[in-house]
Amino acid sequence: MESLKGSPLRIRSHWLSDQLIEVSVIDCGLGMDEETSNGIFTPFFTTKESGMGMGLPVSQNIIHAHGGRINFAPNQPSGCIFSFSLPASIINIVEIEK
Repeated sequence: MESLKGSPLRIRSHWLSDQLIEVSVIDCGLGMDEETSNGIFTPFFTTKESGMGMGLPVSQNIIHAHGGRINFAPNQPSGCIFSFSLPASIINIVEIEK
């Protein structure tokens, strides 16, 4: 989205089940072609001149280490959706305050 300054970026979260929460980052940028989207989780793969290509692979490793998953999907009509899910539980605030 570097070329589309000021474009909206949405962050959404919701429960997938009683024990799994999902967070999605949704942009309305230019999106990715199939070749790019196939390489995004490969270490050192980048489309940026100054990029190292380690952001998504490191994020994927951290999320997997915590029992989660990360996914990519195209957004319609343009852009990308990155979602990750992690095990979670609802904590009763009253119990914490005791």
